[in-house]
Amino acid sequence: MAAEKDPNDVEFKRFDDLLLKIGHFGRFQKLMLIFIAVISFVVGYQNVSSVFTLNIPKHRCQIPGLPNDTYLIQSDAHLHLINESIPLEPDGEYSECNIFENLLSGNSSSANSSRPQKTCSSWVYDKTVFERTLTTDLNLVCGNKIFRSHSNMLMFAGKFLGAISQGFASDKFGRRRVVIATAAGILVGSIGHAFVSDLTTLFIFRFIIGMMTTAHYLALFVLVIEYMDPKHRTIVSLVNRMSFTLTQMSLIPIAYLQNDWQVLQTIIIWPSVLLFLVIWFIPESSRWLVAKNKRGRAEKIVQRAARINRVKLPQNVMSELQVNSDRTSVSPWPLFNNPKLCVRWAVIYSNWFVISMTYYGLTLNVSNMGGNIFLNFFLTVIVDFVASTTTGLLAEKFSRKRFHITVLTIGGCACAASFIPVITGGNKWIVIAVSMVGKMGISSAYFLIYQLTAELFPTTYRAFGLGSSSMVARIGGIASPYIADLNTYVQGPFGEVLPQLVFGGAGIVGGLLALLLPDTRNRKLPETIADAVNYDQATVVTEHNNDATKETELADSKISEDDEQILKEHV
Repeated sequence: MAAEKDPNDVEFKRFDDLLLKIGHFGRFQKLMLIFIAVISFVVGYQNVSSVFTLNIPKHRCQIPGLPNDTYLIQSDAHLHLINESIPLEPDGEYSECNIFENLLSGNSSSANSSRPQKTCSSWVYDKTVFERTLTTDLNLVCGNKIFRSHSNMLMFAGKFLGAISQGFASDKFGRRRVVIATAAGILVGSIGHAFVSDLTTLFIFRFIIGMMTTAHYLALFVLVIEYMDPKHRTIVSLVNRMSFTLTQMSLIPIAYLQNDWQVLQTIIIWPSVLLFLVIWFIPESSRWLVAKNKRGRAEKIVQRAARINRVKLPQNVMSELQVNSDRTSVSPWPLFNNPKLCVRWAVIYSNWFVISMTYYGLTLNVSNMGGNIFLNFFLTVIVDFVASTTTGLLAEKFSRKRFHITVLTIGGCACAASFIPVITGGNKWIVIAVSMVGKMGISSAYFLIYQLTAELFPTTYRAFGLGSSSMVARIGGIASPYIADLNTYVQGPFGEVLPQLVFGGAGIVGGLLALLLPDTRNRKLPETIADAVNYDQATVVTEHNNDATKETELADSKISEDDEQILKEHV
């Protein structure tokens, strides 16, 4: 029998070994999950509120000389004026953008004969659903409709800058500092957005919100996942997606009851105040501190984490921890010196581009789908909820790589298949149902790509890797509003399904490219570039195969069976 050992005598060669000692999923880690849940909930409001605040209601040109004109018909005389002034489209609806050049006198039957038309510069809007939106306040319709797409594009441009700047800032100055600074930026941006009065201020604050929300969330995601062991890293993505889903769900009754965009935007300022109060309690990433040789600060945080988990650690526990940092500057170029890594990052980046473009495009397309906007949005939220829950529960049971490829490909095929019922004259609900299946697959892929990226990049480049990946995703996001609005420019059945065809084809290509990625299930986080290069050859922490055998850990962090048993008993 092996001699009994004091748990405090166990040597820690890697940070993952230390996590086993302090409790790899104890109270401290659960507290970190609460932080990311609250923050994801708040950030989600600013990301999706534009579905309602920038909604385009039914509209037509205002009748010249009638300042009290309304979209709804008030009387027979009002109907007579409308018929005299507004041309009819082939589908029998009044023209949204054109008006007759000269009014006729007499009965209205001749009003829609072949008469010269011109574009109008003022409109009346249907206020049945929304009393005011930014679209109606700024008249972002007809020739100005492109500015609505521009405002969504600028938000994604802000996300682009926020993603890349966050990566450099988090790796150089620390995850926590970036989280605090960007929380302040979110508060400023959300207040400014509530008082937009023209296109310039709309563009500015949409850009600020996009930049700050993305940088804030990415820095926090990296911080939290660096405190998780391999078996529990998936739950970080699950909590994030579930929280974001709850945000969208809670936004529906708010938007329904407050049909004025400015009131709605003011209401969602208050969660940003809560966010700024909560983030001060978040600790810095000890893994990052160790990589930066700041062992003193790391020691204090780890000791506090151990106390929260009700575990006693010896003093100076960080002194024996190996520093596996091979990064001496903020330059990312060492990541691209190896051909294998170049291919891997190219696949990761392409997947982020495709998934972001498709996910946000399908979300923004809700207002173009027709029917009840609240019902359509509710359906997309339910799809997100089911996809996130299912993916979170299954991600640890199957090959993460194969799971990602499957859901992304299914999502792409479903989006592309939406043209079948349209061309064959099928029910519109079939189109919506097929689109929802596509959204479910893309939502699951979004869940998994965060996980894969964080697990493939080494520690000292992890924030850069997630940030640069998100930066590429924002390029897809920038394209998404224009693709989502294709059906407003291309008329007919083909125009109706054109956005889904583009999204579907991109999803299929992304799924095929993901075949080149290694699997990350049950593997330790790579800490150096060498770890990343050899990642696909590394042994798994635990392998559940048909013979129920258990593989050893990575050779450089192996713990004897006796020590492992002692650690488990101590934790």
